[in-house]
Amino acid sequence: MDLVLIFCKLSLAAMFVISTVTKLRDLPALAEHIESTVRLPMRFAPALARAVVAAEAVVVAALVLAGRIGFLSALAVLAGFTLYLAHVIRSGRAASCGCTGSSGADVSGIHLVRNGIALAIAGTGLFVPQAPLSGHLLEYAVLAAPSALFGGALLYLAELREFVTLRPVDVGARG
Repeated sequence: MDLVLIFCKLSLAAMFVISTVTKLRDLPALAEHIESTVRLPMRFAPALARAVVAAEAVVVAALVLAGRIGFLSALAVLAGFTLYLAHVIRSGRAASCGCTGSSGADVSGIHLVRNGIALAIAGTGLFVPQAPLSGHLLEYAVLAAPSALFGGALLYLAELREFVTLRPVDVGARG
């Protein structure tokens, strides 16, 4: 069970680290995105953007340092993000999810699927038996790369879907 716990912890940590760093790179754009999708007065949007980034950073720290509290905080943040995504989808406006800052695919059902998977991972991590200092350094080393790849791929699931979707090629067009 240590391997499952470590995989859950590292996958979520990687996903939240990438999300936090990409948002931090252009915090004003994230604030504008929040203002346009949540319909907040612009004076509140920068504070909410900073709060989102801080919440993600707290999740990462809690996952690394606090075991169950990390998984609980991941569940709470992911639940909030999922409600936000559902709000954007219901609004009918084409908008990026803001998951990776100002870039990203328009919000769609795939984002809800992605968050459902992340919520399942957080729930699994929460309910897997946890012992103090569970996992050996070797287990963390072996699972670090696959977990980071999985967490990053999960964050960019919508973009990956668009990348692998085969579209007909116009053979008459030359560029």
